[in-house]
Amino acid sequence: MSLLVPALAVLVGLILYGMLVLPAPRGGALRLLAGGVLLALLAGLFVLRIVPMDAGTQPGRALAALALLYLGWVGLAALVVQILRRRAPDLPVWAPALGAASTLVPVAGLFLAEAMA
Repeated sequence: MSLLVPALAVLVGLILYGMLVLPAPRGGALRLLAGGVLLALLAGLFVLRIVPMDAGTQPGRALAALALLYLGWVGLAALVVQILRRRAPDLPVWAPALGAASTLVPVAGLFLAEAMA
C-alpha cells in the first residue's frame, strides 16, 4: 500500500475534524452533524455489506466504502467533542486534542492490518 493514501486520509480527516469542532456547539448544528454522521456510516456500511463487490475487479467500491466509514468516524469524534463542549463549557484544552488523535485510529488500524498480513 502506498503511503500517499493514508497520509491524505490523515490530512483530510484532521482538517475536517478541525472544521467541525471550530464553531461553538449549537442545537441545530449538532443535530445536522449527527444526521451527517449517521448518513455517512450507514452509506459506508451499505456499500461495504449490501452491495455485492469483488475487491479484485472493483477496488473503487471498497475505497469508497472505507472513505465513507472514515468520514463517519471523524464526524463522530467531532460530534462527541461538540456535545462535551456544550455540556461542559469549561472543558480542558486536551479534550478536543484527544478527539483529533482519535481520528488517527482507523489509519493506524490499516497499517497494523497490513503489517500483520
